[in-house]
Amino acid sequence: MLNYDWCTSLLLDAIADYPVVIRGKLDRGQLADVAASYEGLAKSYVDLGLFKWRHGEEPVAEFEAGYNTLIEMETFLARDTTGYKKSGPQWDLFARAFSLIGGAVDIPPISAEEIEEDEAPQLVAYGHCLSLALQDQMPNDWQIVQRWLGSGPRLVDRSYATYFMLLGLLPGGSEDSDALVVRAERNWIKRKTDRYFAPLPVHEGYGDYNEAYPDVTLAAVLKKIDWTGKSIHRWNW
Repeated sequence: MLNYDWCTSLLLDAIADYPVVIRGKLDRGQLADVAASYEGLAKSYVDLGLFKWRHGEEPVAEFEAGYNTLIEMETFLARDTTGYKKSGPQWDLFARAFSLIGGAVDIPPISAEEIEEDEAPQLVAYGHCLSLALQDQMPNDWQIVQRWLGSGPRLVDRSYATYFMLLGLLPGGSEDSDALVVRAERNWIKRKTDRYFAPLPVHEGYGDYNEAYPDVTLAAVLKKIDWTGKSIHRWNW
């Protein structure tokens, strides 16, 4: 079990250090590194908010600070040519976390080559589609994703199929939203020991992070569909 106080203190230290790091990189003209540092700061705020949320504390201030940091990053990128390419699973995390406070995220496009080269290509494709769906957008390759979801036997396939059923993008059969939420909650618990998730970012719920983090993807889906039942993964603020 992760030590809550120790983990939060590390995140608070990182958050306190980032402004100094950003100023130093600005002074040295390392503009791409400045952008990366803004991104890292936003993620640290989200991580801290997720920790607080799962431990019963209100995470709104952390999510708002993270979103404001992302806006600063976008302003910086619009003003300065850095050559920095926005990419990676943290952008799906941002899309989900900040949707909970009504913040839209400019989701970076992803190519078929990037999906194929990733160590978890299905998860990348599923995550990208879900992030877009939260903003009422759909990618051109949705039919490919549907085929993967229909033929995939793994927990990641079942998990995302359940999310898409809740969103109404896949048929849910005889299960209503409440039953699908129960299924999604069980899928989350199973991630703790499913080796597919071991090398993935911690917000995907492997190992000790399963009980230290909420399922922010499920939370974003439930917020999107205005589900009002009880769940440890429901956004209550």
